[in-house]
Amino acid sequence: LRDNLSSLLARVRLVTPPTGSQCFFPLDNKSKDPNRAALLRDMIQASVEGEPYITQPISLRWGRLIDDILAVRHKRHLDVRREIVPLAKQHKVPPVELDA
Repeated sequence: LRDNLSSLLARVRLVTPPTGSQCFFPLDNKSKDPNRAALLRDMIQASVEGEPYITQPISLRWGRLIDDILAVRHKRHLDVRREIVPLAKQHKVPPVELDA
């Protein structure tokens, strides 16, 4: 992420642990600003744009499951067992694919 996005990184302070193997993108989770994570989203998008899995087609089952999950994204939390798993069963997404 750091190597490919130097222009975006110049606008943000990353925290790197002593091992140097990970970087953290600090966000103010108490902020009411709906765009508080916009730069982080831009950085993630820029870092995965060239990855082959981004253009890889997904099955209709997964597409419908994703649509249903996005339809309830206004909720603060989604319980995997009570909400995601039943949706997956409804769309016939095998449980083994959920674990991946």
